[in-house]
Amino acid sequence: MIQTECTIRSIEKTSGQVSIITLVPDQQPDYRAGQYLELQIPGQEHAFFTIASGPGHESLDIHVVVPDESSNSHAIVQYLRQSNRVTAKIGLGSCYLDNLKPETGPLLLITAGTGFSQAKAICEELFSQGPLQREVHLYWGVKKVQDLYMHDLPQQWHEEYPLFHYCAVVSDQIDWQGKQGLLYQAIQADFPDLSKCQAICCGSPSMVYATREELMKHHFRKDQMLSDVFDFAPEP
Repeated sequence: MIQTECTIRSIEKTSGQVSIITLVPDQQPDYRAGQYLELQIPGQEHAFFTIASGPGHESLDIHVVVPDESSNSHAIVQYLRQSNRVTAKIGLGSCYLDNLKPETGPLLLITAGTGFSQAKAICEELFSQGPLQREVHLYWGVKKVQDLYMHDLPQQWHEEYPLFHYCAVVSDQIDWQGKQGLLYQAIQADFPDLSKCQAICCGSPSMVYATREELMKHHFRKDQMLSDVFDFAPEP
């Protein structure tokens, strides 16, 4: 982990309620895909955001959902719009691939909302290492189609990498032609037996724990899932 000043290069509004913020650190950070950063914002505690870019780039992105003007994230984005610089602690968390034991079975990247940012960084790191050595299945769960704010990117990956698979799951829009319902239901439909799978899961504590519990009913091994939730909201 390093603490460094960053220049705010751009803030781009996407579909739905998400803004993509691009930062250029003064010092090149050494981090792993799946880790997060903390922004030092006056009046805001715990401004943590997953790094959405794979390592090795001059800049890095974060994805910030802004539900309304009264939210903390709105205040953070407004501060960044008015500022040219921000201090960041980069390279926090233990949710990266080296912390799963090496296996050749399917890797499940299970994400809700802006949790996609973690999967994006992990995929970029995997693709940079050459041809995939195992199947990778990305499941992205949202309420509405507009919340799939980078839908074209994993679709492109699916066409480009034979072992990469993408499934968008929409829960609250009945005219969606793809998978509907909850993430674990889509996964169980694809994998009746999850005994050889590993997973990285990014979402709310309730989503992560419920998903793991449901997957275990299909023989998923409890100790083969990584999530930041296990650190900041551990089971009692």
